[in-house]
Formats: sequence, structure tokens, C-alpha cells
Amino acid sequence: METPSRLADWWCSLYTLFLSNKGHKLRITIPDTIIIRDGQLSAWFQTTDEGYIARLIPQHLTPEEVLKIFVRRSISDSTVNPNQYVAIAYFARHASRLLRREELEILLNEVDPPGIPPRPLTQSQLSNSDLPYCIQTFTPPAGDIRFITTYSMEEGASCTTFARRFSARYTHAGDSPAAAAEWGREPAPGGSPARGSRDGGPFHEAGQEEVAAAAAHQLRAAEDVEEAAGGGGLSEPEEIYEEQPQPKAAKLEVSPRDRAEIRRMVQAMVSFVERSHGLRLVGMVLESVRGRDGAMLLLAVHATQWDT
Repeated sequence: METPSRLADWWCSLYTLFLSNKGHKLRITIPDTIIIRDGQLSAWFQTTDEGYIARLIPQHLTPEEVLKIFVRRSISDSTVNPNQYVAIAYFARHASRLLRREELEILLNEVDPPGIPPRPLTQSQLSNSDLPYCIQTFTPPAGDIRFITTYSMEEGASCTTFARRFSARYTHAGDSPAAAAEWGREPAPGGSPARGSRDGGPFHEAGQEEVAAAAAHQLRAAEDVEEAAGGGGLSEPEEIYEEQPQPKAAKLEVSPRDRAEIRRMVQAMVSFVERSHGLRLVGMVLESVRGRDGAMLLLAVHATQWDT
């Protein structure tokens, strides 16, 4: 299992590739994304009002500012966001938890701005290993749908997208009895999804098998849950805990509009990274959702493969 600090480094280095000192701008939409490393707020990436990705200056990286912005960006309309979630927290043990304001506030009380000496354990309820490595603003996904896309150059450029239920993957700790008491602590899984190269960084080739493994891990979620509900077995016990049982449902379709927008997003990312940094992406697994305002948001990049 990869440690929170390695995952934090991987996410931060990857999102840094979406920036450029050559004047290029990557125009895609992301939620406000905060990287947490060793109990400190490490980086803050967001989409600006002009529509391109930027990194906020360190002075903004305070728990108070993060809470203020996350609450400001949250949707209070109970018909759209009935549970009043404000954030998604990503933990190293592969759980992705939805947080309400009070839970986000508790979490932010456990972290510090950059440059602050580490706290003694007696002053903190959660150890660094129990903290998430990333938190994002929560955007209610249209139709409760998340999209998993695999990009590959193995046999010419291809971009394949599948749809899955968002609520089957992203849950609140209270939805699981085992997690209700300790929402920050997750059971260790039997396996680990690919997160880029084996050393945790995106600058080395992951290998096509790891990209395929990451895609399979993301796509298997809802299917495993349906199998569990029907009495079948599971290959990864983590998925039982992470996903909520759902009844059998018809296959979710990806509309031509969604497919086209995701393809444009992928092409923009691949082109930008090559022009700005001279790095060529030949494989990638990413996750996206369409917000209620109609914008397609990049939630996460789960694996990358680089041309050597």
C-alpha cells in the first residue's frame, strides 16, 4: 500500500504538470484541490474565473481559508445537495469520503499551513497516516454519474469512456457502520490500484499493465457491489466497505456529448503537457463528472504511462 505522503507527492507533481512557465494555459475545469502532506497543507490547485488551472500562493494555504472557500463553493440547495456535503477526502487506503461542513472543520483542525513544525502526537487526534492526502470541493454530479476514461497510444490514439454511479464509490462514513465511529480510519485493502509509476511519481513510465489495472479497479466497483448484493464473492474486501450495495440496474450509457467533451479534455491535457514540459503521455486513466451547471470536471487521474 502506498503511503499518504507518496500519494500526496504524486498528485502534486502531476497537477504541477498542468501549469506552465512558458505562457501556456490549460483550460479544463477541476474542483478546488488541496494536497495534504505530513499534516500540512502542501498545495492548492483550482480553475480560475478565466477557465484555466492555477496554483494558489502559499499565503492562501491556511485551514481557515480552505474552510471558507469550500463552504462558499458548496451548494446549499437541499434538492441538489440533500446531505449538504462540502468536500471529498481521499485516503491512502483507497476510501473516498464525502464530508459535511462540521467534518471538514474537524479535519482542518488537524492540519497546519506550510512551514509549521510538526505537531506532537499528543496535540493531534489523528496521525498523519490517518489524514487524507487530498481534499476537493464537492460538486453534486449530474445524474449521479461519474465517468472513467482510459486513454492509450498502444495501437494508435484511443479514448474509451464508461459510466458508473457516483454514489456507489463516494460515500459518507456514516453510511458504513464500521466507519461511523472513526471516519478517518479505513481498513487496509487486499490490493492497491495503480497510481502512476512504482516510485509514486508521474515522471517515469508506469507500464501499460498498471494503467489497465487502474482502469479495472475503477470500473469494477459497481459490478463488485452488485455481485455482493446477489451473494457472489469479491476479490478485494476493500470494495465491500467502500461501495454501498445497489440493486441490479441497467447499463449506464455515455452520451455522445459527454464522450466528445471528455475526449477534448484528454486531448487538451496530453497536448499541454507535451508542449509545456516535453513529456509525452501514452496512457492515462482519469475520472470526471458533469456538474449541475453543465461543466465537465476532472476529478482525478488514477494512473499515467509516459513515453520513454
